[in-house]
Amino acid sequence: MAQIGRAEIEQVLLGRSADFGTTLAAGQVALRGRCLGASTPLGLSVNLHDAFAETSFETRMTRPANLMLHLVLEGSVSAHVDGTAFCFGRSKGGPVQLVLSATAQPTDFRRRFTGGQRLRKATIALSWDWLARHELGMDDVLEGRAHRYEAWPVPQREIAQAEALLAPMEEGTRRAARVLEQEAFALSLVRFAMASLLHVGPDLTRAERDRLARMEAFASAPGPMPELDLVARSGGISVSTMRRMFEKAYGQTVKARLREVRMEKAAAALRAGASVLEAAHVAGYETPAAFATAFRKAKGMPPSHLARTPRALRMDRN
Repeated sequence: MAQIGRAEIEQVLLGRSADFGTTLAAGQVALRGRCLGASTPLGLSVNLHDAFAETSFETRMTRPANLMLHLVLEGSVSAHVDGTAFCFGRSKGGPVQLVLSATAQPTDFRRRFTGGQRLRKATIALSWDWLARHELGMDDVLEGRAHRYEAWPVPQREIAQAEALLAPMEEGTRRAARVLEQEAFALSLVRFAMASLLHVGPDLTRAERDRLARMEAFASAPGPMPELDLVARSGGISVSTMRRMFEKAYGQTVKARLREVRMEKAAAALRAGASVLEAAHVAGYETPAAFATAFRKAKGMPPSHLARTPRALRMDRN
């Protein structure tokens, strides 16, 4: 397995930002494994990471205004964007999620690597210019916010594609073929993310989208999750119609989708400074312990990772 040191990490990150810092010493080995990054002919940036952290260290850079998609197969990412905790990953046996991170302006981005941890992930970066060329504007994604974070369970097909790309390239495989595979994978993730982000379900009418929004808003209020008949009543439909609508829109049961929405609200509350107890109430759990167990299963990390106040870090720029 290849050794990856400060110089290699700096070379990759300086390709994205002229501003870089790290706690690594010059010549220190940071990772052992494979870290590959490439821009495809279509203008997408695809980064593949399968490596063990040889030591604990931190990096800092100015992240450009863009949209990024992260798919973690193993391990977790602990970072801060403009001082706000941004943590995600996959617990052992847990679901694979696609995490979207979008920013309107260049932002301070700090990331911590934990010694001994293996991280296997794929990251897609898209500029706002690229999205605009495909008729998707910044306002469509951010809806007036400076940052936006979302997460969705990943279909099995995209998981299989990520596994194949992270595997060592077979002898005799032409690089052009691998580039095409990366582009196909990236476009598939972008399509899935945009459909999820904009709630573009198959043949959903405006009335159906409005009902879904009302039911999700009603069911995601802090406190215990309401009974399904009350959720359906908030949308003005029967329980059976509600079940068909959620399956049609999300490919999920009503309870699975509502648990996901409530967990995202709890994660947002943690990032905003809420305690684990307060976030448990947002998600509808009676005890912090039960919430922590469910949060770890869904997010691949304990809620304390998001609730933790970022400390000031000294970054060596030399």
